[in-house]
Amino acid sequence: AAKHFATRLDLLCHIFLLQPQLAADVLHRCSEMSERQEMTEDILALGICVEQTKLLTLTSFHECESFVSRVEFLQPCLDRAFSHK
Repeated sequence: AAKHFATRLDLLCHIFLLQPQLAADVLHRCSEMSERQEMTEDILALGICVEQTKLLTLTSFHECESFVSRVEFLQPCLDRAFSHK
């Protein structure tokens, strides 16, 4: 199982290293799911990051810089998530 999920666990670890506050939110959301067939925490964490980025307000130069920074942070995570099976 560890070999099967190694890349997905690596993605989840990477996201939590960059945004440790997501761990509690992911744990809470996963506990609300009734039936899970396989590991979904990595995609859930990535989805939360994307949702938070979409909600950012862009009315100043500083806010635009923050948005670009978040997109740059998410790009490698998205690449990892979609480059594997």
